[in-house]
Amino acid sequence: MKAKDYADKYISSKNKNKTIVEIAKAFWTEIEITSNARNIKLDMALIPILKELNKKWMKFAGIVNKKYPVSEPIKYTAFKELVQDVSPELYAHWVINSK
Repeated sequence: MKAKDYADKYISSKNKNKTIVEIAKAFWTEIEITSNARNIKLDMALIPILKELNKKWMKFAGIVNKKYPVSEPIKYTAFKELVQDVSPELYAHWVINSK
């Protein structure tokens, strides 16, 4: 799914809290789907996927925040925070190898 599709889903949703959780789960699932499609075996090989999905998340957040301005906008760093919370080891590899 593209960032615009996620944004449309969020904007048209009646329950924003539930929808943002579903979208975050979908992004996490995209890591697995993409890594399987690319036949990735090592955490280090996930770094490019994380970078791609982080860019997609930031684009999603930008679209939503522009079209649906609220007092608490979607955080641009939320995908990185998700990775850090769910897999601190993977996040550490990402941070170290992003320099």
